Amino acid sequence: MINEYYLPGLNDKSQNVSLQNDITNKDTPKIYLFLTNTDAFYDKYCRNLDNFKLREKRFLDFETPNRALITHEYDIEISDDDFNYQDYYYLFNPRARLSWLKISQEGKRLSVAGEKTVKSYIKEILQSELLQVSISFDEIWKNKIGLPCFIKLEKGQYKNFLLTASYYDSIKENKPLKCFFLKSIFSPLMERKIKYDYLPLKGKSSWLYIKAPNNFNISIDKKNIEAQDVNIIDYANSGNIDADPGKLSLTILNKESSISLERNVVSLNFCITVPPPLKVWFLSIYDIAIAILIMLCITVGNEIWLYFWTPIFNIERPVMLLFENKNFGSIIMGVVAAVITTRSWLISEETITRYYSIYLTRIIAFILILYVIAMLLQ
Repeated sequence: MINEYYLPGLNDKSQNVSLQNDITNKDTPKIYLFLTNTDAFYDKYCRNLDNFKLREKRFLDFETPNRALITHEYDIEISDDDFNYQDYYYLFNPRARLSWLKISQEGKRLSVAGEKTVKSYIKEILQSELLQVSISFDEIWKNKIGLPCFIKLEKGQYKNFLLTASYYDSIKENKPLKCFFLKSIFSPLMERKIKYDYLPLKGKSSWLYIKAPNNFNISIDKKNIEAQDVNIIDYANSGNIDADPGKLSLTILNKESSISLERNVVSLNFCITVPPPLKVWFLSIYDIAIAILIMLCITVGNEIWLYFWTPIFNIERPVMLLFENKNFGSIIMGVVAAVITTRSWLISEETITRYYSIYLTRIIAFILILYVIAMLLQ
């Protein structure tokens, strides 16, 4: 069963803001843009590094199907001789606080501006329009979208350097499935379809690499990609027979002008799945176990029925058909042995195979209990 999730990341396109009547694009354009398109505001009015970024590489390394270490690598070239290294520059605007955020320049940790510093800087930009609105700057700041990250670069020997930002992010479920319990019984492997919004650099190339967790495959759903015409996506060999099933690689070439305020976000959908041979093995064991459980339930139920009413079946004692056949006990023990051989991997994996492991354990327990009861009835 494929469950749908999303990675909140940096570029969630949701914008949910209610504006005062006196905040309009005509009279107060800066405040209006700050509240309705925060990222565009930072790009237009704040000091930022967009003009100095040559390219970006983003790496999503899934440690588990639920959690990824995300790394941004920017090739920076400071071509402006008047570049002020004492100022803070806008880098990105995450929608929620990032876990274990680390930003470094050629391996050296950089200074990140505190909230007071950023708040003071934004207030200075909006100062000329604050007298025209009925709400205070604190209220405007409270209604902002995201948590802006501003950094201060170190002046080094070379004008070209590598800027790196890394953090952890966890997937979130879109909507709970209806009749989840019944669906999970018949399809117990909880494979994931994850949506990720990626904002590429304007007028430049951006690389995206995705690595699946150990023992899992990853594939991109090319039919469910949302991208404007200005974004050209090169999938390289992703999805081909010769490609590594545990890795994805693609390049996004954005042809938008660097001065445009449009946010040409590319929405990607990729799936984390169990490798086909392993999936066949798991589901075969599961189906055989269910079949044996159903046979034992019918047999034991019929034997109990015999004590009170006439037999359900025309066969006088159907339990004898099972236990007079010496191979039946061997089949049960074979299924138990097959479960034991995969149990160590199932214990260490608590995401996609969680319900599979729980259900299979209960099924095997019921099989052994019913088998003992059937032997006693014999």
